[in-house]
Amino acid sequence: MDTIIANNFSSYESEPRLALGNFTISKHTTYVNMYDIDNIIIDEDITIVNNQNDTDFLYIVINQNQSDLSISDYDNNQLSFEEISETELHINLKSNLTQGNHITISLHYKLDIVLDSVSGKPRYYIFPYTQYFTYFTNQYTLHVKLPSGCFLHYPLDCFPDYNSTDTSRNRLFITWEDENLGSVSFSDYIIFFDEAPKPRNIWGYVVGPLIGLIAGASAVYLWMKRGSTRLEEEIEQIYLTKNQQLLLKLIEEKQGKITQQQLIVITNFSKSKVSRNLTPLEENGLVEKEKWGREYKVSLTKKGLKVAKKIVAEELQNLEKLNQTDISKEEGTM
Repeated sequence: MDTIIANNFSSYESEPRLALGNFTISKHTTYVNMYDIDNIIIDEDITIVNNQNDTDFLYIVINQNQSDLSISDYDNNQLSFEEISETELHINLKSNLTQGNHITISLHYKLDIVLDSVSGKPRYYIFPYTQYFTYFTNQYTLHVKLPSGCFLHYPLDCFPDYNSTDTSRNRLFITWEDENLGSVSFSDYIIFFDEAPKPRNIWGYVVGPLIGLIAGASAVYLWMKRGSTRLEEEIEQIYLTKNQQLLLKLIEEKQGKITQQQLIVITNFSKSKVSRNLTPLEENGLVEKEKWGREYKVSLTKKGLKVAKKIVAEELQNLEKLNQTDISKEEGTM
């Protein structure tokens, strides 16, 4: 990932705070928890090493679009601070940070931004995030948790390429990792993600059992079995990102077998991006990889073939509905 180096911050010109070389950030981790598009909470853990003079305060730069800020140390002691400007903080420590020692501080705040959205089927949102680095940073990790039911938008995805993704309880985690970031610098991240699908009407599931009870116990059993199978298939697909669905479809189009290099060429994805998206498919038993000469051959399992065909069928169904809508509009104007 490229790190954009700022020429300077105006505050450094007017009043130098602390010599930048005096401190090093050994580890900086940011957790972005998007409970909803208008409720974004951020937690940052920053471990700062004092290279030179003893000090009883720290100076850092943070995101300017924040509110309800609180700062604590490793022992959960609340630290007082003064806002020098919209982005600059003077943090008072409980005791002196002596030369050669380190301290971990935690920042908690709400990110006050309005996400841009793009209408379509589905509607998708654009989440921009800027991370500032006050001092030279050895290791930086950014974790972003999307709102429940939201997944990356195809084909825009993220910028820059993320390192990994994971899912838990219908929420997608995106992770970036970087190292050796210069002092007085910042990095920009952008995520494009789809709007969460609206809850389905459950009346069919309520009325069905009632009819089954009237028709007999056997009808109820068959209905519940069919309904549970359908629900399992839907869950399998819900946890797939757009890129993972794309790879499944491409493998299915090649009669269920394709080399990893062919996937790279067809999708124009990087080698690491293809590998990252194949890993969860393999872990969920949808594909299998095997060494084939100098390459890897990727094959659909029976389970993967079933899911791939379901994805294609639903896309054709959506396309047919769209065509019918267009036809109806044309007839209405005649």
